[in-house]
Amino acid sequence: MKLSEREDIVLQTIYEETRRSATGCVPMRFIEVTTGISAYELRNISEDLKNARLIVEHEEGLRITELGLFESKARWA
Repeated sequence: MKLSEREDIVLQTIYEETRRSATGCVPMRFIEVTTGISAYELRNISEDLKNARLIVEHEEGLRITELGLFESKARWA
């Protein structure tokens, strides 16, 4: 799957942080601060990743899907 550089950064951040998180979710604010991507741009990126079924959004934040986990492991594991 072809991702833009920023989509790749966001997916990697979610992948790494969900492995450490007790809830499995990463707040948007955390991703914004960690990556330096503006909230406006991050919203668009997260929508693209959700449309690709790589992440889902919950009240607690963003979580990687099974497909996203597979894609992430292929890239970074």
